[in-house]
Amino acid sequence: MKKRVLILGPIGDVGGRDVEVNIIARSLAENYDVRIFSTGYITENSFAITGLKDVSFSSLQRELFSKSLVMRVFGFLKYLSAGKKEKAYSYIKNRFSRAIFNFRNQELVVLKSEIERADVVIACVQLTTTYLTETAEFAKEKNIPLIVRTTGTIREIAPKYFGFLKKITHFIHHSQANAENLNRQIALPYSVIDQCALSEESLLEIPVASGSTVTFGFIGRFSHEKGVLPMAEYFTKHPELQLLIAGDGPQKPELLSMIAGHQNITFIGHLQSSEIHSFFEKIDCLVIPSREESGPLVGLEAMAAGKLIASTNVGAMAGRLLHTGNDFWFDIDDIDSLGRCIGEILSLSPPAWTQISSAVRSKYLSEYTGESIRNQYLDLLKTFVDESRH
Repeated sequence: MKKRVLILGPIGDVGGRDVEVNIIARSLAENYDVRIFSTGYITENSFAITGLKDVSFSSLQRELFSKSLVMRVFGFLKYLSAGKKEKAYSYIKNRFSRAIFNFRNQELVVLKSEIERADVVIACVQLTTTYLTETAEFAKEKNIPLIVRTTGTIREIAPKYFGFLKKITHFIHHSQANAENLNRQIALPYSVIDQCALSEESLLEIPVASGSTVTFGFIGRFSHEKGVLPMAEYFTKHPELQLLIAGDGPQKPELLSMIAGHQNITFIGHLQSSEIHSFFEKIDCLVIPSREESGPLVGLEAMAAGKLIASTNVGAMAGRLLHTGNDFWFDIDDIDSLGRCIGEILSLSPPAWTQISSAVRSKYLSEYTGESIRNQYLDLLKTFVDESRH
């Protein structure tokens, strides 16, 4: 009988955490009985469960909805009045039901029940995520290993939280830099396991960039922390530079207004994961203008595709590109540095361009393939499954 692994957190339908959960579940599904459990709103369309036939999933909302007739009634009535925009179970918390139920207590009962059935728990969370403290305390009480896969950049932590952090069995970080952000404040056991490109096979088939023609590219969420607006503004002032933009997000209207009429900038909208390779086929250099990241995943996708990368020094990018010759860094809040970075890239000879592109792909193949990441997770899990109460 396979050991049971519970992957939990505020997992949704589309987002970086959902991709992370999918990578972990794919890595473990063949060897373990994996269950995905969300403390947020999740549906059967979640990217977290894409391609995972033997992985079950649920959420606090779904479980409470199924267990209580009264909640189902309240949820369904609100579902109808709200225009059926989301699943009925997403509406269980409303002003009528809140007057009857103590949702915190109800949710903790469900959460503890899920944890108690697991041999190992992996929480994909920020350290401030709701119910992480309770999860750590309950798992410790039941002698169930709790592994926290951190998401987002770790900042200063108030000393009052150190006690519950010590109850967490092990931490997994995307990068050594993020691990040090935590461990310089409190010494805790950790491993560094990065991500892998989800469309790895098709990306690896793309010829490495040669620099004969140059198209820059951005793909991601249009939001402040991603730095898309100042990046796009720079390209509007440089019509000689070609930029391809893909993605979606709250800053989309402002972005589209900014780039309107600029023939050197092409917007292709949101892409499905199966379409990512087509984006990288069209560009030669990926631009990562983010102010904050834990990865990002798109950086690994560019490496697999053999593309040059111009990036801010965020997340795991410095470690990923170490010893590749791809040293093109800028500060998105110093737009002149982006210009200097682009100038360095454009000054490369075709042989130098090809050499760096090949080195970037080789680094991906040596450290970040799906098989490599899978083996790292399996090796780590073996230790904690053997130590669990079961």
